[in-house]
Amino acid sequence: MQKQIDVRIAGQERIVKVEISPETMASEILVKAGCPVDYELSPAVGQPPFGKDEKIYDRVQNGGKVIASPVAVVGGVKEEGR
Repeated sequence: MQKQIDVRIAGQERIVKVEISPETMASEILVKAGCPVDYELSPAVGQPPFGKDEKIYDRVQNGGKVIASPVAVVGGVKEEGR
């Protein structure tokens, strides 16, 4: 069964609707949304990002929203998803 989610692209006024299946990984959602390769996907502002290879189907509702943003830089080191 497919779900449709909204991907909000940080720094832009753009929201992209993406269909996902139970096997869809966070990295695939970023590609479908047209995000740069150095972006990560988070469930909400201030929440830890999903891992690139994490399947998020069970963690979002149909019609839910996620946020795509550049990988955070902490102390000069990129902090990528779990």
